[in-house]
Amino acid sequence: MILVVVLTLASALSYGVSDFFGTLGARRFGVLPATTLTYLWATVALSAGLLSVGGTWSEGAVFWGAVSGAAAVVGFVLFYQALTVGPVSVLSPVIGLLVAGVPVGVATVAGTQLSGAAWVAVGLALASAVLVSTSRREGSARVSRQAWTVGIGSGIAFGLSVVALSFAPGSAGLVPAFVEIGLGLLLLLVLGMWRRMSAGLRPFSLGPLRSAGPRWIGGSMIAGVLLGVGDALLLIALYSGNLAVVGVLVALYPVATILLSIAVLGERLTLPQSIGVGTALASSALFALG
Repeated sequence: MILVVVLTLASALSYGVSDFFGTLGARRFGVLPATTLTYLWATVALSAGLLSVGGTWSEGAVFWGAVSGAAAVVGFVLFYQALTVGPVSVLSPVIGLLVAGVPVGVATVAGTQLSGAAWVAVGLALASAVLVSTSRREGSARVSRQAWTVGIGSGIAFGLSVVALSFAPGSAGLVPAFVEIGLGLLLLLVLGMWRRMSAGLRPFSLGPLRSAGPRWIGGSMIAGVLLGVGDALLLIALYSGNLAVVGVLVALYPVATILLSIAVLGERLTLPQSIGVGTALASSALFALG
């Protein structure tokens, strides 16, 4: 269990730092171009990992990697759609809960056996996933039916992405993670081309990248490499442990993003976020002990 906890928390740390740098890039030259560039670097990182570690290409490895990649891209699209039609302070905690809750629900249905302390840790981790995603509310936070629909859909899709990877055969090595990121990159490229052509523009343009500068390109490279590392560590953790533990712990990745925002950007924690960080630490300790 300790090995699974360490691997999953290392994956969550990689995801959280990647999210921080990816967000900075998105603010500079747009969500879709920044995310596509991040996926490109993640594909390069996982290609290097696959060449070094190896893995068995099988129908199961490719299928579940593809399902995971498609679910992740659907989650990404719905996530940003949700944040454009509804308040972040309400929708983000719900999405965070579903990202952690879907793997736990699937594992429970599958008959996963955990100790009492471990189930307490699951509950703490679910609470933490909600709390760390809570932001300050400004005014009345009214949520439309459309916002609820796309927000819930986003959380379920992200959760199913983790579940799909858990079904990959252990002999596959890093193949499912490579397929997941590679398919995600392909879908993002197609989506970007479709959006540009719908706006009457050329399918491809390097304009946003040229205007961004090397500093921001470097940030996207860091985000992509860490995304690839996070995927690899998540896959190894899923091979080594059970879905319920890995699912809730990897959903704690916003803790790293928040702490970096405090250290680098001077942002401040809300009270719920502070409680969420403490709850995440308690949950991790209980898993390690249980």
